[in-house]
Amino acid sequence: GYNFKINDSNLIGTNYFVTFFFVKDINEVPRDGGWSEWGPWICSASCNGGVGKRKRVCNNPEPNIKGEPCMGPSEMTGTCNTNLCGDITRDTITLINRRKKNSHLALVVKEGQPVTIPCDSDIVAKVEKESPRSEIQWSHDGIFK
Repeated sequence: GYNFKINDSNLIGTNYFVTFFFVKDINEVPRDGGWSEWGPWICSASCNGGVGKRKRVCNNPEPNIKGEPCMGPSEMTGTCNTNLCGDITRDTITLINRRKKNSHLALVVKEGQPVTIPCDSDIVAKVEKESPRSEIQWSHDGIFK
């Protein structure tokens, strides 16, 4: 807001505080809100089932001044991490599938030359945490190394 004095002989010296609001999308067509994807579960157990919560945000897109807000809850409570201890969670499987879909690696290597292929250390860490007995292997043309 802005603080200012009025030069009126009847009101000299009186302070007024005025707040101005600027709405940037006032002239746009209505844009209704849409939910983001659900976030990860915050769960009471890492395996064998637990109770937890997960959240989503009304920002996909965010509604403008003329649009409708997102309908439905922003938070969900439910059973989570129902995988047996020793298995990886559905969230980790989803993450792996997303990364596979969104990544591509093309290499040209001379025979006999060593190759270093980057891996997603965050995924490896999740798998090792969720399933300590897991073995992580690489395959080339379907043959595990």
